[in-house]
Amino acid sequence: MSSFDDAMAMVDESDLDAAEDLAKHLAAQDAEFLATLIAHRTAAGLTQADLAAAWGRHKTAVSQFEQLGNDPRLSTIRRYAASVGVRYHHFVSLDANVHRPATDTPVSTVQTTYSDTDTWGQHPPRVAQ
Repeated sequence: MSSFDDAMAMVDESDLDAAEDLAKHLAAQDAEFLATLIAHRTAAGLTQADLAAAWGRHKTAVSQFEQLGNDPRLSTIRRYAASVGVRYHHFVSLDANVHRPATDTPVSTVQTTYSDTDTWGQHPPRVAQ
């Protein structure tokens, strides 16, 4: 038996269901985020060609970014958002249905909100409790 099989034998099936639900939820959020960015581009009256010109790239680069299922790098997302003139924030929280830390561990009590320095050089607040 492999170490993967050993590890899987120790995992409760309900944990796998919760992890799968979380993965589906995160994928849906990614798709919604991309759709929101595209909606902001069109609301701003910008075409894919406009963004491509701002990036110094061919229009296909923007078209590929906007395709459902694309997995863009964070730097590309920042470039797209800056070109459209929108801000976005990253929020991270532990899903207790997937990971159940012991109540006496630091992870069980930490909640963190994080956002990169935005395009305009302002530093949003970082919150840790």
